[in-house]
Amino acid sequence: MLRLFLRIFGSGELPVDGYNFVEKEGKRVVESRLFGSVTFRNFRAPARYSWRRRQWFLGSIAVTGKRILAYRYGSCMLNVPFDDDRITSLRVWIDGHSTVCIAFDVSMFNEGWSGEIEIRMQTPHALDVINAVRSNARQYERITAV
Repeated sequence: MLRLFLRIFGSGELPVDGYNFVEKEGKRVVESRLFGSVTFRNFRAPARYSWRRRQWFLGSIAVTGKRILAYRYGSCMLNVPFDDDRITSLRVWIDGHSTVCIAFDVSMFNEGWSGEIEIRMQTPHALDVINAVRSNARQYERITAV
């Protein structure tokens, strides 16, 4: 019931700044109104600590020609260009047939933070998301290697 209520009122849509990236960089995959979770493991940030905490949300994920984006409600959780060295620290996989999983060490993105964040989003197009991320990452690795 909560999912239906949130979807009716537009929660989980890709926000305007996400659409700006998609328009400028070319749309590969855009999925909105996805049910998901974010898990914090051994997470430490100023005035925050969590051994293991999971939060559920409605969100969106987009893969453009140049970056991967993930949003929780309207807030950006992940925005990493494929030509950024930090892209190699992301672990991206499919759990089951319909869940996209992205895990990373937060110290790569925020100095003074530690621990791991795992983002999971359920979508019937999980394989398309994974293939777009992997093909773009390979393309940019070849460019930087030359």
